[in-house]
Amino acid sequence: MAAHTETALALRERGNASYRENQLGEAETLFKRALSVDGTDAKAAANLSAVYLRRKDYMNTFSYAAQAMRLASEGEPAGKWHYRCGRALVGLRQYDRALDIFDRALRYPDVQADVALRASILKRRGQITAARAAAPAPTRAESADEDVRVENYLRAVQGNLDPVPLPSRSPPPEPELIQ
Repeated sequence: MAAHTETALALRERGNASYRENQLGEAETLFKRALSVDGTDAKAAANLSAVYLRRKDYMNTFSYAAQAMRLASEGEPAGKWHYRCGRALVGLRQYDRALDIFDRALRYPDVQADVALRASILKRRGQITAARAAAPAPTRAESADEDVRVENYLRAVQGNLDPVPLPSRSPPPEPELIQ
């Protein structure tokens, strides 16, 4: 194992400890440092997605889970990472896409072997129907704007492309003061 990978592993392990202690800021910092040391560390990216999911930051959850899925090696829990993507998509009200991701997750050996994870995915699939019924329909403009923002990240999963930065939602310009 290369020295930089050992350092990334140590950073990731410290991040895991911080995450377990609910020190999300520290965990985030450590996982990002692990990724900066070893950009191929799928678990560091996946762990960042867990931090963001706990914070309900669904765009970053999706982004880092998608990165983990792209970097995943044989035997890593890619199904679990698909599940996180699906949860992020539910948070973004992208229900049809979440269903697709959940269906993919169910095919992975790590999900098939983990009864609790499989049950959670199936439960989330059922909740999507209820969420669709309860959520107010977005306006056409809101829906189109959100679709554009999410589409780049969906490409990362579906086309195995690198994610591109999301356009930020700029606040409206301040009105000029008349003096």
